[in-house]
Amino acid sequence: MAELQTYSTPGCLDFDIEGITNGGGKQIAGPSELAFIQLSSGSGPANATIHDAATVGSAVYNNQKMVLDCSTTDNDTIVFVNPQAYLKGFVVILRQGSGLGAALSYARVLP
Repeated sequence: MAELQTYSTPGCLDFDIEGITNGGGKQIAGPSELAFIQLSSGSGPANATIHDAATVGSAVYNNQKMVLDCSTTDNDTIVFVNPQAYLKGFVVILRQGSGLGAALSYARVLP
């Protein structure tokens, strides 16, 4: 029996370059699946929440799917054995780390 192979496309969001401050966010993609996600800090700790939402404005606690948290010495990295589905859209909200070089790396599964 043949196995189904999935492929993904990588992406990176640098919060400082995008001008995202604490409490702000960005919709990374519409409905999609994630294979990998990583929050990296720069010169200080970082914290971000991931939501299944259609817009940044609709990203609330009820549709929050995970919290990523890292210090200056560690990254918070998750590789999903089975891709994680975001039915409305993939939205990230920066809670802490503005101005400190925090970045989010991810891999979206291709259809």
